[in-house]
Amino acid sequence: MAAAFTAYDSETEYILTKDYGELFMNGYAWGPTEDGGFFTERKRLNDHICTLEELSYGGDPKNHRFFPVHAASEGIVKFYQKKFLCLEPEDLLVYGDYNTGKARQHNVQLKKCVGHDYCRTPEEITAFFRNKFILLIFN
Repeated sequence: MAAAFTAYDSETEYILTKDYGELFMNGYAWGPTEDGGFFTERKRLNDHICTLEELSYGGDPKNHRFFPVHAASEGIVKFYQKKFLCLEPEDLLVYGDYNTGKARQHNVQLKKCVGHDYCRTPEEITAFFRNKFILLIFN
């Protein structure tokens, strides 16, 4: 999975600075334990700015993380490439669904900056978030 925070504008660089908030992905898992118990876990996953190769453009196909992007979306993905966050390969594991006794899923969180001296005012954060979007790429 890859996620990007953006406006539909001409800015190609990553725009979400910590004084406004952060975009990140979590692994959410549940299931039985070996001792007969049950666990749930929500864990923030490591991410980085995606390369074009990870997004399935050029390079060695074995390094591609996604199926080829549909032609209608290709221009947007290439244009905003530096805004997409990719998960590390070891965190890509997904299995099960909400109806299974054991599963691991991903979720994306957009969390505004709150409670730190470097945070913008709530009004500035709201104004910055206005007319922005989260773009997702997944197989």
